[in-house]
Amino acid sequence: MGEEQRVRYYVTNQQNQPLELHLAERVIVLGAGEEAEVREDELSTPQLGALRQNRLITTREAADEAPAGEPAAEAPAGAAEAKRSAKKREG
Repeated sequence: MGEEQRVRYYVTNQQNQPLELHLAERVIVLGAGEEAEVREDELSTPQLGALRQNRLITTREAADEAPAGEPAAEAPAGAAEAKRSAKKREG
């Protein structure tokens, strides 16, 4: 059996100031140059579209391979996510 791949999506703040993203079920605060993982359906929100068009954020995707016999983990719903869910961009 082949390995199943899970695609992860990331948003990076390209500004020199914090950015607050209002998604359907949560709010993410990104510091300058920080990156956070988002769900695929969140990429189509109007705010992210406008920020991408104005080059204030960038998005990228990365594929993870799940070990055979283990289902790919789901991204957390984050309904009451008050904490920062951003990590510093490396590189």
